[in-house]
Amino acid sequence: MGGGITVIITGLPVYFLLVRKKRIPNWLQTLNINSTLFLQKALNLETEEQFHQD
Repeated sequence: MGGGITVIITGLPVYFLLVRKKRIPNWLQTLNINSTLFLQKALNLETEEQFHQD
């Protein structure tokens, strides 16, 4: 039971910063984009060619 409460408590700041807020600060938006691209490349989820076609 303690693990579930911990997940909820740590998830609340993420929700309020990224999901609920209409305007995300530029530094946080850049961090989000860069981390997404890094993980896609590191885990080989999507090639760069596929990404740039969209």
